[in-house]
Amino acid sequence: MKAGLYIHIPFCASRCIYCGFYSTVRPELHDRYVDALCREMLLLRDRMADDPISLSTIYLGGGTPSQLSAANLHKLFAYIYKVFPVDPHAEVTMECNPDDIRRHMFSHLPVNRVSMGAQTFNDDRLRFLHRRHTANEVRRAVEGNKAQKMLFILHCYGSHFSYHQRYPREFAQAGRHPLRLGAQARASLGLRTDD
Repeated sequence: MKAGLYIHIPFCASRCIYCGFYSTVRPELHDRYVDALCREMLLLRDRMADDPISLSTIYLGGGTPSQLSAANLHKLFAYIYKVFPVDPHAEVTMECNPDDIRRHMFSHLPVNRVSMGAQTFNDDRLRFLHRRHTANEVRRAVEGNKAQKMLFILHCYGSHFSYHQRYPREFAQAGRHPLRLGAQARASLGLRTDD
C-alpha cells in the first residue's frame, strides 16, 4: 500500500508573531526528540508487519526541521529508509528557514523539495513579522544549492495583518520574485480567512 509520512519537528530558533503551530525554542531537546522518533518508527514497523506500506512522499514539517543538526537529519532519514520501503521517485520535502540553509546542505540527504518560509521579500516587513532572515538570504539559500537540482517552494502568506490588502503590489511581486531565482524556485501565495 502506498502512503505518505509526515514528521513534525517542533523546534524553532525564535517564534514568529503570526505562527499558530506548536513549536519550542529549546535546542537541548533535539537529540532526545530525534531518538524518540526513531524508536517510534521501529514500533510502527513492528505493528504494521502484516500490512506493509511503501512511502511515496516524506515530509518533514514544523516548526523548523532545518534547526536540527546534520547528524540528527542523517539519523532521521536513515531510520525512515531502514524502517519503510521508499519509492525511488518519492517526493521528499523538508521545511526550512532561509537563514538555516547552508551551501550543499542537502547533498547527503534524500531531500528533493525544500519548503521555505520566505513570507515576503521586503526586509522591513520581515522584521515586523519577527523573521530572522532577510530577502537576500532567500536568494543565497536557493543559489547556494542550485547544483542539487531540487525544487524550492517559497511560501509568501498575504493574510498576516491583511498584508495582501494593504500592500497589493508588493504581494503580487512576491509571487514573481522566485521566478527570477531560476527554474527550481516556485512561489506559493497563501491567504487565510481567519483574520
